[in-house]
Amino acid sequence: MVRTLKPSEATLEQVWEALESHAWEHWRTAAEPAGFLLDWLAEHDPAAAPRLAGQQGRHVAFGHGGLLRRPVNGYWAGQGTAEYRTAAALLGDRAARSRAVGNPDEAIDEAFRRQIAAAGPLSRHDLAWWSGLGLTRVDACLARLDLRGDRTRRPQLPRPAGRPPPAVLAGVRLLPEYDALLCAFDPSARARFVSPEHYEVLWAQANGALRPPVLLNGRLSGHWRLAGSGTRRALHLTMFRGSRIDRGDSTLGGAVAALDAALDVRIGTVAFG
Repeated sequence: MVRTLKPSEATLEQVWEALESHAWEHWRTAAEPAGFLLDWLAEHDPAAAPRLAGQQGRHVAFGHGGLLRRPVNGYWAGQGTAEYRTAAALLGDRAARSRAVGNPDEAIDEAFRRQIAAAGPLSRHDLAWWSGLGLTRVDACLARLDLRGDRTRRPQLPRPAGRPPPAVLAGVRLLPEYDALLCAFDPSARARFVSPEHYEVLWAQANGALRPPVLLNGRLSGHWRLAGSGTRRALHLTMFRGSRIDRGDSTLGGAVAALDAALDVRIGTVAFG
C-alpha cells in the first residue's frame, strides 16, 4: 500500500480505518472500496489519489487485510464474484477486544502457534516467509513462545508438545495452485520436498504462475491440469522423469474423487504425460 499510494499527508493507519469504516455496515463490491478510497484520498491526501486509479488501485483497496470476502453467488467456483466486509464488524467481541487491547504481538503469537502445530517443524526463515514479518519480529515471537533457535544454522523449530505426529503422505495427492506446501516455506529450503529443477518447472518466477503439483509419497513429482469445459472434464497428469503412478493405484482414485468433490466436476478420463 505504501509503495502504491505513497501517502504524504494521511497515515497508512488512517487509510485502513477509512476502508474499514466504509465496509462496516454493508457488504461492498470489489469496485466500491476503490471508488471510496479514491474520493477519500482526494480529500485527505490529494497527492496520493492519482496512484490509486486503474485495476491496481482496486486490488490495493479490497486487498486490505482488515476485510473479509464472501462469494456473491453463495459458493466459491471458478472466478466467482466476491464482496467485502470489515472483519471486526463480523467477528464480534473477539475482534473488538483485540482492537481495544491494541497488542498485535498476541495475534502473532497465536498465528505462529497454529502454523508450527500445523506445518512444523519449521525454521525461523520459514516463519518469516510465511508471515511476511522480518526476522527481528519473528525472533521476538519465538522468544515469547520459548522456541529460540540458532540464528546461523536454520534450526527446525519443533512441533508443540502434545500435538499428533506429522501425517504420513503416502501415495498420490493432487494439490491446488499455491498450496501451503510450497507457499508456507522459505524458498531456499524447499528442496526438502521438491528438487530445484522441478521447482523451476512448477513455479514460473517470471510471472509467479504455479502449476498445480502432484504430491507422490511425500515429494512433489509432477503437475496436473483439467481439460475441457463444463462439468465433465479430463485429468492430465505430467510426471517428472523418474516418477511414475500406476493406473491401478487406489490412492490415485481417492485423489481423483477428492478433486471431483472440491471442484464440483466429473472426471471422465485420466491421461498421463
